[in-house]
Amino acid sequence: MFLLSILVSMCYDVSADVTFEADTLFQYNPATVNITLAEEMTFSAVEVQPTTIRFNETYFNITNTDGVGVNITLNDLQNLTGAVGNTYVLNMTVACDSGTTWFNLTGFKSSRAYQLFRDGALNDTLTSTADGNLSFNATGWSEHTFVLRDGDGNYTTQIRIVYDVDISRTRGLGETVFQIIGLVLIIGCVLLIVGLLYKFEYI
Repeated sequence: MFLLSILVSMCYDVSADVTFEADTLFQYNPATVNITLAEEMTFSAVEVQPTTIRFNETYFNITNTDGVGVNITLNDLQNLTGAVGNTYVLNMTVACDSGTTWFNLTGFKSSRAYQLFRDGALNDTLTSTADGNLSFNATGWSEHTFVLRDGDGNYTTQIRIVYDVDISRTRGLGETVFQIIGLVLIIGCVLLIVGLLYKFEYI
């Protein structure tokens, strides 16, 4: 594993774990989409093509209707297919001057619900296609942070309680109870005998 801090604007492909330094810049489409890493990140696969960029199993195809530059800071990217409910899978900050920007992403779970947050507020619930594709768009620009979370937010918490009963201890407790009852009976018999003897003595 090694460190890279480079400007990537050509076809670039890695197929082994590579660590990129923070502020590494990737450009494509052509050089109108800029993706900068917010922090040091390690990817098992990176592929830059003229219209898409791939990080691990996630493909980004981003376009703007006005043809202006779209600047993205990639804050976090998780394993999309391995995510479980309520897990944040993508966090990115996007800056743009005008137009409608379309985000076409692939690599998600098939026919799965995802919550889209914009600047911390729930913006929409999206459903991926059977092929694991997901799309959304945004307008009203200056800068916005988008977060995708696996699931629709409707979860039922199930609590399973397992009682671990020690049968040997339970049996021991029963034996103790029986021993106490036996002792009480013995004492009662002794007192009864003593009482009878005392009674016959004074007859």
